[in-house]
Amino acid sequence: MEKGSIIKNGLSKILHGFLFGIGFSLILSASYYYVSELMVSDLESSYDIENMVLLDHREVVRNSTTYVLGTIENQGEFQTKNINIEVDLFDKKGIFVEKCSGLVSGVINPKEKRNFKITCGCKDKPTVEHESYKINIINAW
Repeated sequence: MEKGSIIKNGLSKILHGFLFGIGFSLILSASYYYVSELMVSDLESSYDIENMVLLDHREVVRNSTTYVLGTIENQGEFQTKNINIEVDLFDKKGIFVEKCSGLVSGVINPKEKRNFKITCGCKDKPTVEHESYKINIINAW
């Protein structure tokens, strides 16, 4: 083979490799964009906590541990995931004394109701004495 032919053949292979790499990168980038848009869309619908409604809740004390039991409903159009609920406990004067929280795990579809239980205190650490509580839906993951 001639020296000029070897160089021409080598440059041709480099050019083909470069063009192949660009094509592969474009396909990979388009795929990444499409998948990330789907994930963001899914996340946006899962953060729709404005449509999560507390239907009822009550305080139950068992063995020095306070539980707040209740039901929530997804009144929105999209499913919501992993709802975080917080309970603030207040003394007789209305002063905040403790915070408890819990997770309603899994997917909650539109118009679906879900029961929950938030635990305040435990066997080794009884619940702080309190007179009232306030419950809030905080966020979704």
